[in-house]
Amino acid sequence: MVYSQWLDRQPETDPDTLSLDPVAIARSFEFQGDEAGLHQHLRVQANAWFAQIIRAEFEQSAPLEVIGAALSAVAAGALEAALTHYWPVLVQRFGTPRDPQGEPVSLVALGMGKLGGYELNLSSDIDLIFVHSADGMTDGAKSTSNEDFFSRLIKKVAPALDSLTGYGRVFQVDLRLRPWGSAGPTSISRERFEAYYEQHGRPWERMAMLRARPLAGDMSLGAAVLEDIRPFVYRRYLDFGALESLRSLKALIRQEVAKKGLEHDIKRGAGGIREAEFVIQVQQLIHGGRLPALQTQSWLKAAASLQHCLEIPTDVLVEDYRFLRHLEHAIMCDQLGQTHQLPTDEGARARLLSAMGVADWDQLARQISEVRGRVQQAFEAVVEPEQDQVAQPDQPLPEPLQKMAEDILSDTGLQRLDDTSRQRLDRFLGLIQAELVEYPNLDRLAPRLTRLILQIARRSAYLALLNETPGARTLLYRVLTASGWIADQLIQMPALLDELLDPRALFEPPSPEAIDQSLALRLARVDDLEVQLNVLREFKAANTLRAAATELLGERAINVASDHLSWTAEAILEAACQLADRQVQARHGKPVELTGGIAVIGYGKLGGLELSYGSDLDLVLIHGIDEQAMTDGEKAISGQQYLQRWVRHFMQILSVRTTSGVLYEIDMRLRPSGNKGVLVVSAKGYRRYLESDAWTWERQALVRARFVAGDTQLEAEFDQIRADILTKQRDANALQIDVLNMREKMRAHLTSKDPEALDIKHGQGGVVDLEFLVQYLTLRFAADCPALTRWSDNLRLLETLASHGLMPKEQAQRLSDAYLQTRATSHRLTLGAPIDDQALREASTHIAEAWRAWMATEPDNNEAST
Repeated sequence: MVYSQWLDRQPETDPDTLSLDPVAIARSFEFQGDEAGLHQHLRVQANAWFAQIIRAEFEQSAPLEVIGAALSAVAAGALEAALTHYWPVLVQRFGTPRDPQGEPVSLVALGMGKLGGYELNLSSDIDLIFVHSADGMTDGAKSTSNEDFFSRLIKKVAPALDSLTGYGRVFQVDLRLRPWGSAGPTSISRERFEAYYEQHGRPWERMAMLRARPLAGDMSLGAAVLEDIRPFVYRRYLDFGALESLRSLKALIRQEVAKKGLEHDIKRGAGGIREAEFVIQVQQLIHGGRLPALQTQSWLKAAASLQHCLEIPTDVLVEDYRFLRHLEHAIMCDQLGQTHQLPTDEGARARLLSAMGVADWDQLARQISEVRGRVQQAFEAVVEPEQDQVAQPDQPLPEPLQKMAEDILSDTGLQRLDDTSRQRLDRFLGLIQAELVEYPNLDRLAPRLTRLILQIARRSAYLALLNETPGARTLLYRVLTASGWIADQLIQMPALLDELLDPRALFEPPSPEAIDQSLALRLARVDDLEVQLNVLREFKAANTLRAAATELLGERAINVASDHLSWTAEAILEAACQLADRQVQARHGKPVELTGGIAVIGYGKLGGLELSYGSDLDLVLIHGIDEQAMTDGEKAISGQQYLQRWVRHFMQILSVRTTSGVLYEIDMRLRPSGNKGVLVVSAKGYRRYLESDAWTWERQALVRARFVAGDTQLEAEFDQIRADILTKQRDANALQIDVLNMREKMRAHLTSKDPEALDIKHGQGGVVDLEFLVQYLTLRFAADCPALTRWSDNLRLLETLASHGLMPKEQAQRLSDAYLQTRATSHRLTLGAPIDDQALREASTHIAEAWRAWMATEPDNNEAST
């Protein structure tokens, strides 16, 4: 019986020649000739070796160690041949890469995953990370940076292995495990490589580095590079945080299994290859720092060392792993395809049975089920916290808890839960009944918690995580009690529950750098634009939830929460700029820059670092591009056309509705000439408009404007424009009249008509009164006090006015406190949380008093206010 249709199409091989010596395999890929010849040679050789390897495994029972090492040698030999071929081609064009001291610079390819562990499978991706010995420049007539040289080299090498031709491909190449993922350079210097893992390395990257090894290129450099990061991978002592990180990694695996239909996937499904690998790798991370025998790339050797050094029984797990890997190869070898799914087609099943030497499908299915059951059991036991018995309350349940249990248990949608999900739900109900029997505010909490449970019960991985983490449950009770808005967000997007699993991360003070890095890492793992758009929306939702929860729980002041929301928006805007750049430049090339590319200027709440929940983004776009010159791409367009297409892509990224919703509502009416103006204006045109044509209210708006994203070359130019406009000498009386007239127009159109309503924003003593007052004082005094142009937020502007004697310190403090109170009230209203009416009225009174003191008399008379 044929067990592989692919193999049946290959030439016959003499069984006596089935030698799988890794050295001989690697040498067989050596090649001299042109590029087309190289591509053909690599594929022909690879196919010949794949055929021999398949026959060795399924006809001569070669063990996993031999098969994995042979396949890894195919990858290493092909990669070395490609590097050897293209290196002189690049050197001839750019010269030899050299460090600042003039010494030649080398490159190493690190093999990751199963490739690094000498356990590669058929039709696998090969995960690679490239590292060069030092940054610098090439020494040719057409000199370029070392990073660019190696980037060009890798762009040649990768297709040599993974482009699909009539001869097939060698292996698909995956470079996403490199520092910063897809957002990072394809090759990084040794120094920056070490710094990345020291400063930014994540738990999953520690686990990935367990199997890293030098594969091709400068092998001594590879050994040195891995030695540099050994302290990151193998910690001498294991602290509690490390255990929690491992539990989090485990939870992520559980989540994927629960969320996706992976029951027939023998790699990623429950009890599959990945879970078996995790069991051993966790022990390597826990004990490897103390036990050098565990510091091996090979999963099989690590498993043996665990049994030998720590007497951890691994023999059953090893046999089950061998079975799953043999089954994986049997599935793959049929068509030499990248699949881990058990076949459903009768013909494919028959060939799989033949490869496995089993006569009956039911027999094979039972064996697979037994193996996966044992692997899943081992996986569930690793780094598992002790589970205490749930102590049931000895008093009657309060009515809200009784109703919650009745509503959940009677829900028809939950009647068909599988046994595992039912057990998790029952345990969760028992826990919350025990924990909430004396909980205050149950009337608010119980209905919200009921709605959430009904939403997540079918994806019981979330219940499992909450069952395991008492801290997360406590946090969940608190945030649901505090805010109906948060409850709605969790119900709409249950994945946000992940934000509650680690209170330390939730309450950690935000920083713009950490937010930028977090988003870059998330985007680096995906290439598809639609997925990237969802990543942006999920990132915003997660950070918004984090800001809201910490503000309502009293862990973060209102201005810090607004900073968090503003920095999140800035990171998203920067990512949108980069995505728009890539989309337009991939088709049309780069434009000619005169003073820079495109910059995003934030106005209003974003510009003032005072963003709220659900705020629009007020944006103005400026550029330094030559509008008449053509771009340098194959489909060249004018700079003006480039700008139009860039803006269209940029706006779509931010405003298009995906499965995860809309990112932000964008308001660009503050641009020069408003809705009649172009969407992106040159920096020179922007200056010209503000100097000559802008209304006073547009110069008021400039007080709260700042650079937030895009080409940093334009940041200094924008800052200078803003400073020049704000510091112009103005007639104080005319300025006051203009500000008062605009304020009255807004009050007439926007203030609530209900005399009993307290209008926080537009009413007398509202937020807009304070903002107009600060803008008026900035425009009035900036000519003599340029320090006022340094800041765009109201709090620091008030502080500057007071510190320079332009406003009484007591008045500035009262206004600052009042502003924080009104903003906090606005936030709490948005979040559905209780407010302090009395504190709000006192704040409004202070703002109204200051408004009258400065704006109800002529400027010459209100000088006494200072």
